[in-house]
Amino acid sequence: MKSLLTVIVVFAVVITIYFAYLSLTDKAPDTALIEGKLRPCPDTPNCVSSETTGEKFIEALKPSNSAELDALWDKSITALSNMGGKVEKQEDGFVWATFQSKLFKFTDDVEMRKDTETGVIQIRSSSRSGKSDLGVNRKRVEALRAAIGS
Repeated sequence: MKSLLTVIVVFAVVITIYFAYLSLTDKAPDTALIEGKLRPCPDTPNCVSSETTGEKFIEALKPSNSAELDALWDKSITALSNMGGKVEKQEDGFVWATFQSKLFKFTDDVEMRKDTETGVIQIRSSSRSGKSDLGVNRKRVEALRAAIGS
């Protein structure tokens, strides 16, 4: 019984060290738009984007009419902050915010692009490290959608 407890404790310590390592070694992404679009999602399943297809696709944020796009844009930025995000970069028609998990301080990046051509706000939410996000990024975008009424 004592050896089983030792194995469990060692396993827990190794997992904790691994998660701490992931958290400490993540790097801020290059958030520049690529040909006027948000960065594509990586191969890992911990990302959603309105500018992709398949399982990683999520609907863009849409105003009730095209005249309200600017108001929705401002409301979205405010809502990101109210949800605990830190706005890292805000330029004409582009915002990048970060969110940190409580336990291991994993960083997730949320990017938005005001798409005046289609009258929507394109959005991308992605974890920097690890493989799975347990649906956190999709839930975050849906919580933002609910907060702004889009």
